[in-house]
Amino acid sequence: MRSVFHNIWPAINNPGTLAVLGVAAQVRSFYITSYLAGLAAGPLLDRLAKRPATLDEITKILNEDDPASLDRDALQCWVSLGLSLRVLGQTRRGITLRSRLARRLARPESDAARAFLINLPRTHSPLLTDALDRIGMGTKYELEDLDSALIARSSLTVEFVIRALMHEIIPSVGPTRILEVGCGSGAYMSQAVERNPEVTVLGVDRSPQVVHAAQDRLRRQGLAERAEVRCGDIRSISIDGKFQIVTLHNLIYYFPVAERAAIYEQLRDYLSPGGVIVTNTWCQSRTPGAAAIGLWFSLIKGCGRLPTVNELQAQLADAGFRSVKTRRLLPFEEYFAFLATKS
Repeated sequence: MRSVFHNIWPAINNPGTLAVLGVAAQVRSFYITSYLAGLAAGPLLDRLAKRPATLDEITKILNEDDPASLDRDALQCWVSLGLSLRVLGQTRRGITLRSRLARRLARPESDAARAFLINLPRTHSPLLTDALDRIGMGTKYELEDLDSALIARSSLTVEFVIRALMHEIIPSVGPTRILEVGCGSGAYMSQAVERNPEVTVLGVDRSPQVVHAAQDRLRRQGLAERAEVRCGDIRSISIDGKFQIVTLHNLIYYFPVAERAAIYEQLRDYLSPGGVIVTNTWCQSRTPGAAAIGLWFSLIKGCGRLPTVNELQAQLADAGFRSVKTRRLLPFEEYFAFLATKS
């Protein structure tokens, strides 16, 4: 008698079946990422990180105003999926966090990683799914389509290397004026004024939502007198006075490639003699993260692909900078700082 395996082998070895098995092998990782992102986007992650919660308690967390309207069957299915993915665990006291990553994401210092995770299914996944259609049709995303506040938070995943770099560049004493183009959450502005009590910073960002969040952050930290945030496009906003330091942190790809030399020339005019422009950016690379950022911004109207190292050096030279130093900030990654000094 032939074995069952012998009977089904032709079906298993069918190209269509092998394709199904190949896709199925990707499902668990995709579900875990999406599930964690959904959990991290709301208050339940923080609550479960403190102590287990019963279904009744979860119901009130999700809908405090009208918990009776919540679909308990759907909630039970959601919990069951979390248990099967081993993101959640269950004890006699209720549902808890089983995933080590989930527990780490609940820590306050993990906010950038948390925002980056939420951004993966919300922005990266649709981008990758729709990219060929948009390329074929020649259509672009609008910058306003993106969640600028979430992107500002997630960009701080490389904050530790930028902080170390700026600690070297910003003097610890003496009056220093800094212009931060694309100030985002205001995190680097905070660090600058805390580095030197005589530092003043002007931050400029195009997103009203981001500007409001940065102003609120600086106000809460008691730093608003030395750190001003304005809403506008650096290409058209009025800027007075000279600066010793101008920064573009994770920003250059928000400008079209053809306009970058002109923007640097404009920023050069804002520098005092001996002043420096600091550009931190991913450059073109075959690593998935950098390549995805390059694709993303090439598909946004008014933005542009990632630069190459040589290209950005040439654009700074075209803008009149004769001294340009380049430093790799992350080992094994195409993430660089370009330091251009005004002679």
